Amino acid sequence: MSRWGMVIDLDKCTGCQACVVACKEENNVPHGSPEEQKRRRDIFWHKVIAVTRGKYPQPHTELIPMPCMHCDDPPCVTVCPVKATYRREDGIIVQDFRRCIGCKYCIVACPYGARSFNSKEQEEKEYHRKDLPPDRSVWGPWPFPTRTHGVVEKCTFC
Repeated sequence: MSRWGMVIDLDKCTGCQACVVACKEENNVPHGSPEEQKRRRDIFWHKVIAVTRGKYPQPHTELIPMPCMHCDDPPCVTVCPVKATYRREDGIIVQDFRRCIGCKYCIVACPYGARSFNSKEQEEKEYHRKDLPPDRSVWGPWPFPTRTHGVVEKCTFC
């Protein structure tokens, strides 16, 4: 049976976090407010963590991408009381948002911190560009596609 894998060449990673921004845009994960970021409540499906080695005056910081690793023996699947998180035949760990009860056990169990809790309804945001996208004919609120609040979210390996 074939299995998916994601390879990230850390020798080429500059820590620019473009992968984080691209993931948020692709999956319509909102950018948190400054208050949410301060309280670490911002939703991430893909993070970049900083690891500092060495001592002053010459410490060295490496930035390491940390998406969901789609583990061989995923603890998030084991702890889910309603089986909302499960492994597909191709090895991808997915989640049925309709089954999720928001208990957050999987957030605690994930060794990579690759899950976030969506605690609020998404607000409509104004679209800030000088030109309209081709599928829009008028200015006004730019609604987010529907995302369920009150559930845990994670990388879907899109």
